[in-house]
Amino acid sequence: MKAALVAFALSTAVCPVVVHVAVVNVLPRFIMSRAITGLETAGLSWNGWTTAPRVTPETQSVVRSSPDLAYAVCLLDLSGGPVVLSAPTWPHYGSLSVFDHTTSNIHIAGLQGEAGLVELIVAAKGQDVAAAKDRPVVRLPGSRGLALIRRLAPNDTLHAQAEALVRDATCAAE
Repeated sequence: MKAALVAFALSTAVCPVVVHVAVVNVLPRFIMSRAITGLETAGLSWNGWTTAPRVTPETQSVVRSSPDLAYAVCLLDLSGGPVVLSAPTWPHYGSLSVFDHTTSNIHIAGLQGEAGLVELIVAAKGQDVAAAKDRPVVRLPGSRGLALIRRLAPNDTLHAQAEALVRDATCAAE
């Protein structure tokens, strides 16, 4: 009887810990893997910006995407070396975010401003970034991730302007 109680107590204490560790370590990788696979299936290529259509109930593929934001995404593949990211500033809210393969937001930069450019280098741990010069270097723990530009664009005119700025943005091997 005593052995059964000890076994029950141990399993009651150990099982939740094992489940917690599995969920915390596996679920984010699974989510990002599914997101990247979905973006690839939709025709996105690696290391290049792609704009998203204006968010409406018909175009919304992510539950929490905002209809007031213009989005552009770049799938990052660092297996061939670091990637240069750049995005023009603009007078309204905007951000450039970098996410790793576990959905962690590794870096965020504001894009508010007049006639400027935010530029950075994204590299995997251990990659040479000697050519970075004075650009910030963002290190990912693995070789894949994604970058996201968000700009406040609550109407069609601002959305078109935000979309046009992506042509001047860079997501390419260094």
